[in-house]
Amino acid sequence: MNYREIRELASSKCAVNSSRLAVIYLVSMILSGVASFTIGEYDSTEFEISSSISSMIGMIISGPMTYGMIYVIKKNYENIRPEVEDLFKGFKFFTKLFVLNLLIGLYVALWTLLFIIPGIIKAYSYSMAFYIFLDNPELSANECIDRSRKMMNGFKWHNFCLNFSYIGWILLSILTLGILFLWVGPKIQTANYEFYLIVSGNKNKRSEVDILESIDNGEEVVD
Repeated sequence: MNYREIRELASSKCAVNSSRLAVIYLVSMILSGVASFTIGEYDSTEFEISSSISSMIGMIISGPMTYGMIYVIKKNYENIRPEVEDLFKGFKFFTKLFVLNLLIGLYVALWTLLFIIPGIIKAYSYSMAFYIFLDNPELSANECIDRSRKMMNGFKWHNFCLNFSYIGWILLSILTLGILFLWVGPKIQTANYEFYLIVSGNKNKRSEVDILESIDNGEEVVD
């Protein structure tokens, strides 16, 4: 698997809408961050309660928001201009996505109890579950996880190497206090979407239904 070609393709896909993707990514980070932060002065008991509430809110919206960002990446990949409101597309599948995110977190946590390495391996094993649900919303959470596990058999190391190949950009993003990551993040996610298309066998296969649906919704298709 040629990681350089995948990265170059991801960069070219993101180049057209780079500023728009950066804004959408920023909104996604803000929404996720708001759910994780506690504002105000509290005593220890109030702080613990507030932190628990924040963690719960974060867990509740994490599934739909993850789906929303992948939806944005898919639209951009298919040369359709993404919009900020696309981030909220996952809320129409709220229950399924909440369960999917919850089960992935639970399974990874249980494997991590054995040792951290098995937990990391399983995280990569389940990493395609949201992409699978995006293309197959009729599937249950466990079916998506099971398909991801089978799909990633023999490819987990490749996916790790692909993500690790961005380590230089990630370190540079840290030096810019995360600002650069607004542009790097979408590229990493696009590279992972390309990876999903390769391992799923869907590379260069765009559904005619998707195209017609985009036209019906008045979405701009970029040639």
